[in-house]
Amino acid sequence: MENLIFTFSLLLALGILFAWAFRTLPREEWQFLATAHPRKDGPDSWTGVNYTFYGFFSATGYTVAVLLAFILLASVSVTPIAAMVFAATLLLVCMPSAKWVARIVEGKAHTLTIGGASFVGILSAPWIIWAVSVLLKKNGYHTDLPVWPIMAAMGTAYVLGESIGRLACISFGCCYGKSLSDCPAPVARLFSSFSMAFHGKTKKSSYESGLEGVKLFPVQAVSAVVLGLTAAVCVFLFLEGRFGFSLGLSIGISQIWRVSSEFLRADFRGGKKLTPYQIMAAVSVVYILILLFVAPWPDIKMKPLITQAFAMVWDPGVVVFLVLLWIVSFVYTGKSSVTTARIFFDVARDKI
Repeated sequence: MENLIFTFSLLLALGILFAWAFRTLPREEWQFLATAHPRKDGPDSWTGVNYTFYGFFSATGYTVAVLLAFILLASVSVTPIAAMVFAATLLLVCMPSAKWVARIVEGKAHTLTIGGASFVGILSAPWIIWAVSVLLKKNGYHTDLPVWPIMAAMGTAYVLGESIGRLACISFGCCYGKSLSDCPAPVARLFSSFSMAFHGKTKKSSYESGLEGVKLFPVQAVSAVVLGLTAAVCVFLFLEGRFGFSLGLSIGISQIWRVSSEFLRADFRGGKKLTPYQIMAAVSVVYILILLFVAPWPDIKMKPLITQAFAMVWDPGVVVFLVLLWIVSFVYTGKSSVTTARIFFDVARDKI
């Protein structure tokens, strides 16, 4: 029963968040969270650096994903220190990859890609688990890390993190869908009441493709829902001890949806009909399937206990780690280099 309660609570929280976000975030005022570091550029004006809601939701997605991973890992008795070492190592690989892959694929130095980061993470995760296991054993941690439960936890956490991360795309107007007028007629009719229109000249859909105010296919919202539902199902499968099924489902659905959703997007994804991101997603699915059948790590038979997880995760070290992760992620992903701000200061003389 506790597995169902935990899964339902996750679904309820996502439903409330999405219901608010899909209506609110396309608006112009929900792109920038703050402007800081003003530098004077004239007698009465300053320029500043923008920090975005893209960074807020990206950081929140990273942090919630890691929190879920910690909870699932604690349910199979992986200690917080082992989980933190693995999570930190994986994030050190994945977060820079979001920029490197975008630079290689799109030729842009100031763009981030979740798809590129996830591809690098999926390829490297099992080997990072192995390396961390060796490192911990050399430092007195006497138990081998269970590869498949950790992979399943990471796969589930990744899907949840990307689901929440799609809200970042809505707030910035990036990763946007095609105009409904360019979609097949059945698709246009089906989504005519659920389309998404972005407002504000600094939204990426506006300055890149001139689509301000145009009804677009809500690809970010659909992605968030598909991935959120997948995450909930995978959480339940994990807690029932179906680690291989949970891992295969999380990577399979998320990457197959990535391949499919690329055809519904209008932003630049490379110059070819089949984009590099679609190829990466397809390779990820094949890679995980091969690992599930031929990898040397033994299958693990254990029953996760969600009731023991919260006591293990509610640890000062874990809380500090998650707070620091959010701050670092926000600064890294939220500092906008493609927008600027002009600031004017004045005195409210009626309040003197």
